[in-house]
Amino acid sequence: MDNETGEFVLDTETGESRPWCFSTFNVETGEYEDIPVKKFKIPSHYYTPPEKEKSKQKRPLRKADRHEIALIHAAIFLLPTFILFHPVVAIFVAIAETVLHNWSHKTNQLLKSNRVYFQSPLHPIVKEICGKCKAEQESMRITKMQDVMNDKLRRHGLDYIRRVVT
Repeated sequence: MDNETGEFVLDTETGESRPWCFSTFNVETGEYEDIPVKKFKIPSHYYTPPEKEKSKQKRPLRKADRHEIALIHAAIFLLPTFILFHPVVAIFVAIAETVLHNWSHKTNQLLKSNRVYFQSPLHPIVKEICGKCKAEQESMRITKMQDVMNDKLRRHGLDYIRRVVT
């Protein structure tokens, strides 16, 4: 049976039916010749070659926020401490730093002058863990944002508010 037409193909020499005919009969030579079959090829616009596919799959780097970067810096500062110090010395340094950090908080709270500010020796590292330091840092950020808004209000005056209301 022919795939395209659905007809039965008979062999003229033997009279047998050929179920799948992929060749033609050449009258000059008297032999069957295979029809050149093109291999099926998927059009290139439906796929991308593997080389290009790998280059497209580069994931964008995730942007770390300031807090994550600060924690990375703190870990980098602590790395030599873990390598060079004996564990007992490291525990002693951690306890001493905690005591000094708490002392500096109490002393800074009692100070009346803004010019003097006490810090413990490892303050940049410990401030990432200390809740008071984080709260103080966030309150400074909020204060700066409010100062910017107040400056806008002073510069533009009541016209700025009228435009917002109307």
